[in-house]
Amino acid sequence: MTEAEIIPLINSLEHAPDRAMLAELALLLGSAYQCGELGLADLHRLSAPGRAVFNQLCELIASLQPHGLRAETVNQLQAMLGCR
Repeated sequence: MTEAEIIPLINSLEHAPDRAMLAELALLLGSAYQCGELGLADLHRLSAPGRAVFNQLCELIASLQPHGLRAETVNQLQAMLGCR
């Protein structure tokens, strides 16, 4: 998976709570975003498709280190969360 694929992949999930949680997790893992209230204990709420996306997201973020997500991706994720 590439960074360009993460937004469409998150948006493809059926459940809005999964989309919101994954957008926030992507920001927490891949940028300097620190506004979230999510914790690791919240991961149990993800649906099976959401967990699959989370696993792909973790692999992507690991491959982007030490730089993290591009500003464009961060902005799109923040827009998904209504932070902009």
